[in-house]
Amino acid sequence: MEEQSIPQSQETSNAAIKALLKRLKSNPCPRVLNPPNCKKRASVSLIIRFKPQPKEKATYDPSRCSVATRSFDDCLDNFFDNEWVCHSSPEVLFIKRAARLGDRWSNQVALPGGKRDPEDIDDRAASVRETFEETGLELQQDHCLPVGNLPERLLTTAWGKLPFHRASLTFKSIMVLCPFVYLLMRYDTPPLDLQPAEVHSVHWVSLHSLLAPASRTCEYADISDRAQSGNSAVVKRLVRLTSGQMVFSAVELHPSESTFSSLSKTSNDNYNPHSRDERQRLLLWGLTLGIVADFLQFYSPDATKQLWRWPTFSHWDIRFIVWALTRSYRARKIREADVVKNPIANDASSFSLHGMDPATYATSMAGDKLGSRIGIAGGHLLDEYFDNMKRAVNLALGIRVGVLSSVLALIAYTSLKRRQQRCAL
Repeated sequence: MEEQSIPQSQETSNAAIKALLKRLKSNPCPRVLNPPNCKKRASVSLIIRFKPQPKEKATYDPSRCSVATRSFDDCLDNFFDNEWVCHSSPEVLFIKRAARLGDRWSNQVALPGGKRDPEDIDDRAASVRETFEETGLELQQDHCLPVGNLPERLLTTAWGKLPFHRASLTFKSIMVLCPFVYLLMRYDTPPLDLQPAEVHSVHWVSLHSLLAPASRTCEYADISDRAQSGNSAVVKRLVRLTSGQMVFSAVELHPSESTFSSLSKTSNDNYNPHSRDERQRLLLWGLTLGIVADFLQFYSPDATKQLWRWPTFSHWDIRFIVWALTRSYRARKIREADVVKNPIANDASSFSLHGMDPATYATSMAGDKLGSRIGIAGGHLLDEYFDNMKRAVNLALGIRVGVLSSVLALIAYTSLKRRQQRCAL
């Protein structure tokens, strides 16, 4: 697999990971407050482990890497001083969600986590509890080092209604999502116990493979699936036919190790990550890709900025109009990116979204001079972009209707003229 932009040596790569973890710990990201009429919060866990090669030579000394008795810096330094860590590859844990009716993220690749409950003392506690309930992995163990948090984001409904609705240009807040980073310091990951009702499978994926150009691909999403349930099947089918599909950047995952739930029909023996069967492909895209890119941005910025492109449509006419309508918006966001270089070093403990420029707490943004690329940022930064996408759909459909009407009128006029000529003869 091609890995052009990955650090050359494993030792150099792991040194960069260590520096990143220390940076996350010493510079916590600010807390995003819930807007009015949106009380929900959710937390996810980005869990890192190092897979030793060969495993037989790896050791773990709890006295040197004890979260209970040692400081964060001591634990981290002692962990990376292990010889087996220097030659190991960092991996991230992903889950594939179970197929569930009514779940907007059904069957998608995600990070373990879920909604915060009233009994959770804070957002981190929610990530710990949800991770254990979904995967059986205990993040409060002595060998699990809590690192820090990634930028929080406000999730909104970008396509709550189908095109042609005026209300489709409004956004409804869903929840505030809080990502947390953890480091497993044992070489032998404890056995996982999956919750079949929520998790189809879990997969350990090399951090380097996430950045490999060969892993980049696209995910096509049907916008009629994002429509309100009140719309008829005929209307949804019409929208699917006329609007095409939305195209999102994605990364195809190639796991080094996978575990499947008891209800899954797929087992470790017959799972083939390179299969052409679409049902077996693991695609990282959307919100989860954004969170992962937030993390990778501070590890390999040049490679990370290639992971994500502005969403668009599969039909060429809508794609062109989207490009034209969003050109100034994309250019403005890239100019703002030049101002907000290091949001992770923000000293503010908390702030509200309302009354503030979204770029004030942008996660990370980088783009080429044409504005065709941008680093992943909080989902709210796409709100205005999605507004223009909806306008582009309506405009494209209007142009199609106008062109079709003109063609039909011309055909009718020509046919009438010929009939009149025949009658004159």
